[in-house]
Amino acid sequence: MGEKAAAGGIAIYCKRWKIELLFKQLKQNFPLRYFYGESANAIKIQVRVTLIANLLLMVLQRHIKRT
Repeated sequence: MGEKAAAGGIAIYCKRWKIELLFKQLKQNFPLRYFYGESANAIKIQVRVTLIANLLLMVLQRHIKRT
């Protein structure tokens, strides 16, 4: 039982680390100094747009590496 618990803990840590790296990348590429709107919906839209822009940037960078 101890090995399964350790493996589960390692898996959770790896996923957490990937999230930390994503936030670091977002902060570097898209510094968020202020929100464009005050409503919860406006903030959600701004965060989603930032995530989509980051995804497009990652796809473009991988495409450039291949060529």
